[in-house]
Amino acid sequence: MSREEVAWFRQELLRLHLDVQSQLKAWRRVTSRLWEHYFKDRGTREAAAPLELGVENGTHHLLVAVTDIEKIAAALASRMTNVALRRQLELAMAKYKKDAGQARNFRNFYEHADEYIQGKGRLSGRTMWPLGVQVSIGKAGVAYKAEGKKGNPPLILEPDAAASAALQLAREALQVTGR
Repeated sequence: MSREEVAWFRQELLRLHLDVQSQLKAWRRVTSRLWEHYFKDRGTREAAAPLELGVENGTHHLLVAVTDIEKIAAALASRMTNVALRRQLELAMAKYKKDAGQARNFRNFYEHADEYIQGKGRLSGRTMWPLGVQVSIGKAGVAYKAEGKKGNPPLILEPDAAASAALQLAREALQVTGR
């Protein structure tokens, strides 16, 4: 891989690392306000609508940034000629996929909501989306669970954990490209 290609990958990883940090900070702020609305202020669902929309938008934008890091890391790994460094990055990607949970599938839900509403989404036969999604609001954030259909396991997403996994993947990819 040329120096220019390495420089480009590093620049993209740094940019996306900052993007995930920014999106995560905004997401935590709005989820905290939503938790306070329901559990501290005992607010109504109607009054929470703008906050709920903020959480959904924040989750979507966070997942875009998180999965962009995954895509750049995969592209980088495919271009690496040093077998040991490529293997190190592949191990980091495997850990990311384990720790990030269903970030990619939930991003797919957001990106193709119209198809899922019509029952035509890629995972429509395996999961209940959007009607079967349970949203848990906790002090530490929001978690999502889409119930499985026909014996399939549920899809679970903790956006905070997915973002942390993506940030770690970006750091490891930057470390690999720095050698």
